[in-house]
Amino acid sequence: MATKKRSNTGRRSSTKSAPARTTSRQRQEALAKEARQGNAKQTWKAIGIGLLCLVLLAVLAFAGFGIAYVVTDGFGGRAPTAVIMIGDDMYTASADGLAIYPGDEIRVQSLTGSSQYEVRIEADAEHGDFAFTAGAEPYTWHDLAGRDVTQGFTMTQTDVGFTLEYESFETIIAAVLGTDVVIAEDADLTGDKFCMVVTLGETEYTFGFGIGLPVSGIELDPDHIIV
Repeated sequence: MATKKRSNTGRRSSTKSAPARTTSRQRQEALAKEARQGNAKQTWKAIGIGLLCLVLLAVLAFAGFGIAYVVTDGFGGRAPTAVIMIGDDMYTASADGLAIYPGDEIRVQSLTGSSQYEVRIEADAEHGDFAFTAGAEPYTWHDLAGRDVTQGFTMTQTDVGFTLEYESFETIIAAVLGTDVVIAEDADLTGDKFCMVVTLGETEYTFGFGIGLPVSGIELDPDHIIV
């Protein structure tokens, strides 16, 4: 009888320890599941960040492409290094066919950091010729072709550039030749008669222009006024 009791006691002890082992196994499985879920979240987070970076890089590349296309005139030119304002018009490259009036402001803005520039004005005879007299000597505009005539203009420095002043075509030539000048009344003074050269760093910008004088008065013929 004593042997049977010891046997029963051993079986009861074995039955009580089974739930403890089961609970421990379930806890380990739960921890392993949480770890797998955490790793999956980290993986998807890393993938999301990578995709976001790729999208941002694509946007920046597209923006850079668009900017390069605009500033290089459809990839046909080069990126501008300066902006030059003549009156209300903006230029990033040489141009011609301009009209500059007394008092017009020329603003020079470098895009590369250098603010030092030089300006000179030359006579341009490629767009027509005319005759004039200087003192008693006859001349044509071709005689002054390519000559520096900057002294015929008055340049006044401003905070962003300079203003250009002059009185008339005659006074410009007279300042260059040092004598009185008379231009025939029928002389054609239209078109680019001058070339303004702006040197900024190692780059030259040339602007062909004609002078324009404001209307100072209007003379009316009473016999031809219609109201």
